[in-house]
Order: sequence, then C-alpha cells, then structure tokens
Amino acid sequence: ITLEEEKARRIERGVPTPEQRLEAIRRIAAANAGGATLRLRPFIIGISTPSYLDLIREAKNRGADAMSTEFFCVEQRSPTLKEYMPTINELAGFDVMEFYKKFSISTGYLRLNRKVKEPFFRKMKELCEEIGMRFYVSDAHFKELCCNGSCCGLPETWNYSRGEWCEALPLVKK
Repeated sequence: ITLEEEKARRIERGVPTPEQRLEAIRRIAAANAGGATLRLRPFIIGISTPSYLDLIREAKNRGADAMSTEFFCVEQRSPTLKEYMPTINELAGFDVMEFYKKFSISTGYLRLNRKVKEPFFRKMKELCEEIGMRFYVSDAHFKELCCNGSCCGLPETWNYSRGEWCEALPLVKK
C-alpha cells in the first residue's frame, strides 16, 4: 500500500516490509513463470499517495509486468475498523471516516465516488503506459481502464473467466 516502511508496518501488521515484497516481485519475475504483478491494494489516500508512483516504478524496476489496484472501502459498522481508525487517521493526516462519509454515495459500506478516484487512476495508468506495465483496476469504478477483462493483472493469453461483464469492456474498446 506504500513504500513508506513505518506506515506499512503500522497498518499491515505482521507482513513483510515493502522492500521484502519488492524483493519477492524480483524473485518471481526472475523465475520467468508467467510474470509478476504489483497489487497496490488497498489504495488509501494519505497513506498510499505520497509514494504510490515511486512504488509502481520500483515494482517495474524489479520485474513486475503488471499492476492491479483498488481503493480502500470503509465498512463503518465494523468494530475492527473502528479500532484501527485512529492509526489510519494519524498516518493519513486527516479523518478518513469523515472523508468517506462526505465523498461516498452509500451508507454502511462506503466506497469513494468516481470523481475522487479518477485523478489517481489516471496517473497510475499513464505511468504504467510510460514504463511498459499492464494496468488493471479491481475497484468497482474505472474497470474500463484495464488492459483486458482481467482485474487481477493476468495477461490476455492466460486462462481466466471470460464470462464477466468486465470482459465486454475490452471488446467495446476494440
């Protein structure tokens, strides 16, 4: 979710550091068994934003040939999330729950609206095109930016389900 080790350590407790994950991308890519994908999930404004473009570049430098992303969603009724929100707010630099309430259409399960997410997705796609990475969106919005019908970063040549509406988007683009 970030290149910033302290932020990653505090949010993603008990998992490898960003550097260790990038090293795993390098090892996977070097195995030449089908590619490596950076999964920039969940993308959290204020936590991911300071370093997300550098993270994408570094993943490419380590051999990633694709990236997949999805914005953080908030289940405001979750006791676990309520416990973590002070840490998330501190690291983001603002009240994340209030931001989601303001810029989400629904209640309960909060998903940021398209206008908030658009500039981030567009910058990611632009950078991926510039450096030669395939770009994918697992988020409910902007699947039309995906390189093919997969949301996970799988190449078009792989055997994945073609029975989803996401598969229609590349056909329409063609």
